[in-house]
Amino acid sequence: MAHLSSTDYWTAGLATLSRQVICFAIAKAPLSGHPVSIAAKVILKFAVHQFNLRVLEIETAMDASLMLAEQTAYPLLLQVSEEMDRLMAAQLFWEEKQIALAELIHPLLLVIEPLAYLSIGNYIDSMKAQQDAHTAVLLYFESLWVWKTATVTYVIDGDTFKVDIFDESVRFEDIDCPEPDTDKGKAAKAYTESHLLGKEVELRVRRQLDDYGRRVAKVYLDGKNFGYELVRNGLAKFSYVKR
Repeated sequence: MAHLSSTDYWTAGLATLSRQVICFAIAKAPLSGHPVSIAAKVILKFAVHQFNLRVLEIETAMDASLMLAEQTAYPLLLQVSEEMDRLMAAQLFWEEKQIALAELIHPLLLVIEPLAYLSIGNYIDSMKAQQDAHTAVLLYFESLWVWKTATVTYVIDGDTFKVDIFDESVRFEDIDCPEPDTDKGKAAKAYTESHLLGKEVELRVRRQLDDYGRRVAKVYLDGKNFGYELVRNGLAKFSYVKR
């Protein structure tokens, strides 16, 4: 299953914003000052605000990914995808709130302003469809991996370590450090050891072990992908393996 591209997100986001702006205009004109009009404006302003927040988060993720792509020639969408996965999970909460608020004022508009009633109805249907799509994607990814919090207990080399919650060692996903018997390999191990040993990390762990019986995971320290930090510092390279 392919990740959505950045264009897909922008297109969906702009379409959502257009619906919100149209609903806002319809609700405002015939019902100015009416409690229902005020309620409609509250929900639609809230929706636009949440859209703007999502755009800002997407821009931040895209900027970081573009910088990495320029430095490493790693395919852009493979980097963007994990930020989008997190964003999608966080977005479900706000989608639920938007739907709940819209459903609260929707019945009142049927008598007062049928056109606004239809527009809000379309908005609710659209948001529910979007939420269903996001949920389906997240369920698919959850079948492949799971989030875990763990403490690093031992560093084997630059890209492999042990944690307190697994018997198996953990291998960084998508990166490869030099062999530990080389100068760069020793530097990579020292860097990983100095930053991760004894620290609590967040792991996005593949459910399936690799061919060597290791856990494969993306590793986050203080919210940052630590594998990318190794690449930034010239201690690893991206090595994407399709699983």
